[in-house]
Amino acid sequence: MSRVLKESTAFFKSRPEELSALRQFMLSALWELSLPVKEQSALWLAVEEAATNVIRHAYLFGEGPLRLTVRTAREYVEFSLYDRGRRLELAEGERLDLSRLVETGRKGGLGLYLIEKIMDEVGYLSRGEENEFRMRKHLKGSTFPQRARFSLRAKVSVFGTVLLTALVLGSYFVAHRKLSQTITANFEQKLEDLAGGLASAAAEGLFNQNDLILSSLTAKTRQDHPELTSLVIADRGGKVWADPFGPWQLLSVYEPPPQVSAGPAGVPRRFTITEDPVQSKTGHPAETRYYMAQKIYSGTSWLGTVHLSASTAGLDAELAQARSFLVQICLSVFLFGGLSVWVLGAYLSRPFQRLTEGLRRVREGESRVPAMGKDEFGEIARAVNEITAYFKKSRKELLEQEKLRREMELAQEVQRALLPAEFPKIEGMEVAVWYQSAREVGGDFFDFFPAGKGLLGIAVADVSGKGVPGALGMATVRTALRLEAKGKTSPAEILCRVNRLASEGIARGMFVTVFLALLDAEKRTLFFSSAGHLPMLLYRAEEKKAFSYNPPGLPVGLALPEGASFEERIKTEKIALEKGDFFLLYTDGLVEAADSRGSRFGREQLVRLVEDSAGLSAEALISRLKTELAAFVGGGGWGDDVTAVVVKDKAVAAENIIEGFGNGASENRMGARTVKVETKTADRKYSLQPPEET
Repeated sequence: MSRVLKESTAFFKSRPEELSALRQFMLSALWELSLPVKEQSALWLAVEEAATNVIRHAYLFGEGPLRLTVRTAREYVEFSLYDRGRRLELAEGERLDLSRLVETGRKGGLGLYLIEKIMDEVGYLSRGEENEFRMRKHLKGSTFPQRARFSLRAKVSVFGTVLLTALVLGSYFVAHRKLSQTITANFEQKLEDLAGGLASAAAEGLFNQNDLILSSLTAKTRQDHPELTSLVIADRGGKVWADPFGPWQLLSVYEPPPQVSAGPAGVPRRFTITEDPVQSKTGHPAETRYYMAQKIYSGTSWLGTVHLSASTAGLDAELAQARSFLVQICLSVFLFGGLSVWVLGAYLSRPFQRLTEGLRRVREGESRVPAMGKDEFGEIARAVNEITAYFKKSRKELLEQEKLRREMELAQEVQRALLPAEFPKIEGMEVAVWYQSAREVGGDFFDFFPAGKGLLGIAVADVSGKGVPGALGMATVRTALRLEAKGKTSPAEILCRVNRLASEGIARGMFVTVFLALLDAEKRTLFFSSAGHLPMLLYRAEEKKAFSYNPPGLPVGLALPEGASFEERIKTEKIALEKGDFFLLYTDGLVEAADSRGSRFGREQLVRLVEDSAGLSAEALISRLKTELAAFVGGGGWGDDVTAVVVKDKAVAAENIIEGFGNGASENRMGARTVKVETKTADRKYSLQPPEET
């Protein structure tokens, strides 16, 4: 009997939906046999009939396990279906008689008869709780190939061409998208510049109500810009003072196109218009235009508005030209790359065949692979011969990796120790913090500390280095901040002192960006400076809008060229917090978090999120920020630390300032215990609350 050369087994559930997966497994198990498609279909028909009988009759009242084993030999292929359902009742010594099942009308008999016609041997065996239905098909001669069905040259050429095609198509779509966005943005920018120039030029004429000047201005603009489809200058009441496209509209009330939705002035908006309703009903293509409104000011007085619309025909032509050029480039790259792939396949096939033969001889007992020259293939042969010597070296590398791992763990412990164990709690204000460490030790940190005249220092920083050097740089700056803030009321002065002190303790080539804010909670005043950090976001409740504040400044510890001064560049700004205002300090890990396509979260999306979450508490805002960022980046996570600090005004009278610093009765929250730190200074009360777990 021929020896079984390959055996494959897969497990399924006894339900009709599993037949497709069962078929895929059977065909993959028969792949090396290179059977004709007609013969494969016949074998699958027999296996499907057998599996269907098991599903219908062996498991009559429910589902159960079903196992298929495929055994291949040079002379036959064998299929065994195993189940734990009802077995076929046979008398002792009786064999499975398929013809009798057909004659007696037994359920499944016709299917079993079909199996008998396709297969050469069919058997049924019940062992304990398991039943086996075995089918064997004899093969005509040896169908096992002596060599691979495809040569290395063919594989390299085919797969290389497929990868090249995918790369070219992917590059085309990405480049087309970026190019389209750039061209469209340039077109919109030109409209904005045109509208802004018209608004400036029309201010004098509209102020003096000189329709001749305005008409001359609009007529010249129409002549210089043929893409315009409408141009109107109207006063504050909407009365038209100039319209080169419809002089009869003068002194009438201007109405924007009905297809344009309401929106802010100064922003181009696309809309679709069909000039003739009859043509629209007959399938005439609609025309896309841009509409823009720009207010006209004289000083701070609003005089009127410039309304203009422009056809996108020129934009579409430019996009089509760019698309055609991009297609030509991609086709050229594809043709050249395809030719290179086929040449490479021919070049690589021969050396790989020699290398494969050498490895086969090593498997059969030879001690080494024969030398193959001084090229890369010779290097592979020598690498195989030297693999034993590398075992010792690999072990040494493992020890080095363990040492590095311990170093990283130490840096993480240092980093965790430097983060504040308690957050300040300010009566009338909310404080919420989110700190998310990256996979490796990064340099983000935040801190709260007392400053002069009852001010509360709030710092968010990012160290340029990673690992232990980054952790040490963080420790240096944190210590310097806490030391220099005592008695100081100017963030710029504190950062200047920190720069002088920390420059000696920060590793060469490393620097730290810091945003430092001093909060006067009683007066609801904020003083702040930035040492090269990202801007602070301040949400104004009255205006329902978030604003960015980023005073000039250089990073701490940065090696400056001769003549440049840290002290001269850094500035301090001051703002008053109104009812319902709040501010957000963050690091670049937040706005630079990228999704699977490489698109970044970005500051604009962060601003929108802050504005949309204005009605939430500080904790709820941080929670939403976590959720939005996690949904944006997906399951891959982000590669940098993320730090965000939110301080929000709850519109409560601030007679009591809770900063959480001083000497007093300590209370710390650990598990179920709650401990309080409290110190009274005049009418101010200080307390601490533990940080949210990150």
